[in-house]
Amino acid sequence: MTILIEASPNKNGNGTYLADKITTRYEEVTRIRLWDLLYRGCKGCRECKEKNTFCTQDDDIKGLFPKLADADRIVIIAPNYMGFISGELKQLIDRLYCMKDSDKRSRFKDSAKLVFLFTQGSPTRDHGDRAQQWIKSIADSYNLKYYGITIPNCAKDNTDAVRIKEDEIMMSLSFFS
Repeated sequence: MTILIEASPNKNGNGTYLADKITTRYEEVTRIRLWDLLYRGCKGCRECKEKNTFCTQDDDIKGLFPKLADADRIVIIAPNYMGFISGELKQLIDRLYCMKDSDKRSRFKDSAKLVFLFTQGSPTRDHGDRAQQWIKSIADSYNLKYYGITIPNCAKDNTDAVRIKEDEIMMSLSFFS
């Protein structure tokens, strides 16, 4: 099963274009648009550790955590905001605190993979390096196999760069799958 998380507010942009293509590539895809959901970041209550369960906050992403634990592949598509990820994605990542049990073991499958596709308007790939390194460190801490691609020249209202790189992106995903 694949969980595909779209972290862009633009419903007709690069992230949505990529999500549409990826959805046709894999079977059993659960697609989540963060901007359509109401949720907050981790509130530091530690109930997930005390009760050895997933996050107990009652909001639109509460049911996501068991799906993440069961996923073979997690694909995150996010825009570059000022050299980093969007606030909505950061809140979700903070909530991943519950994805380690009370003994600090990852709740993700042993063979689970995290793919991070980072779209940006900047023409240079290194503009996204800091976010890629940070997401990779999170993947490593949960024992997730990681693959990240920064896709430059992705203006908000123009999917030309993603379309040009589509074959490369899909080929890279097939090697990582």
